Amino acid sequence: MLALIDCYIIDMLSNSKPQIGSILIDQEEIIQIGKIKIPEGMKAKTISLKNKYILPGLVDSHTHLCMTCSQHELYHGVGALDDITVAFYAIENAKNAINHGITSVRDVGGQNYIEMHLKELIDSGKIDGPRIYSAGKVITTTGGHLWRLGVEADSEKEVIKALKEQIKAGGWLIKMIVTGGVMTKGSQPHFLQYDEKILKSAVRAAHELDKKVTGHIANERGLKEAVKSGIDSVEHALPEKSNTLAEMLNNGIVSVPTMVTYPSWHDSKERLNAPQYFLDKKNSMDPNHKRKILEKAHQGGLKIVAGTDAGVPYVPFGNLADEIKIFSECGFSNYEAISSATSLASELIGDEKIGKIKVGCWADLLVFNDNPLDDISRLKFPKMVIKSGKII
Repeated sequence: MLALIDCYIIDMLSNSKPQIGSILIDQEEIIQIGKIKIPEGMKAKTISLKNKYILPGLVDSHTHLCMTCSQHELYHGVGALDDITVAFYAIENAKNAINHGITSVRDVGGQNYIEMHLKELIDSGKIDGPRIYSAGKVITTTGGHLWRLGVEADSEKEVIKALKEQIKAGGWLIKMIVTGGVMTKGSQPHFLQYDEKILKSAVRAAHELDKKVTGHIANERGLKEAVKSGIDSVEHALPEKSNTLAEMLNNGIVSVPTMVTYPSWHDSKERLNAPQYFLDKKNSMDPNHKRKILEKAHQGGLKIVAGTDAGVPYVPFGNLADEIKIFSECGFSNYEAISSATSLASELIGDEKIGKIKVGCWADLLVFNDNPLDDISRLKFPKMVIKSGKII
């Protein structure tokens, strides 16, 4: 049992000022908040946190634990490394995430279910790392984006079989590669891999099995096809057209725009050493245009959740604070920006026990010397990281 005493609690539920109180933790969960009382006959380790601020642990809703964060994938292909080597990278990525206050990750494309095995080790306490909500293998077309990591499926029948295989393996959600992408040689972001008909069948089949579907999308046409299919969320994509935004709002579709990937590449000293095919794609992008779309979508009321694409080249695990800062620069209040990596992420993932400070939630908590609602850059510097009541 752990008691955190006399701190400023930012519960990410009420949009109110931090409230002075205490938190009592037992069996990995929060059991009391406010004026706490240790049950008779029980003992608790007590930590005084006077003048400190407590937030829920952060959630990175777009990661790839089984990638290297380096240029290796660009030169040799995503999924080219052997499973044993990838497992070591996955463990290191998980440790980097938790040490930066990221207590949960949504993994949207692993390698041969290595991230699921890692989840078992983390859940059993053998390795420190975040909670993992995995999509298993991505579903892509033959030779499509991320084909080495995924299941290649071209027909409606093949797609449904592939998604059932991911659920059988323990997938928390389904990841469809709707369009081409930047990291796969020979693939282009303007390619459309799946149309509305196939996507709608996939969504229907997944929903019947109580699973959500998200889609990798890199162009407006792919976004329109996905939105018409009833997909639950989209990765990388934001609506440029007002009618697409309206349809996303009507259907409750969430966007995880992964804004930080471009500046992470641009700020890297190694960026010019990348293969030409990758440079050509990156140089064709206009990050300022995407920022304007983000600002407009936020003003329009779209639910937007923070995710970094951690694991891909130039994007390390642990830089979620940079994604949140971009949100704050694009018209989000600090509270809204932090919500995108806490309470809204909880809603997207579908686990009510993360992203909030509430009785019954997991005791995943971050302690700060200063109030992140006043200075969002403080998110980079947690004084203490707690997961399941354990001080990491």
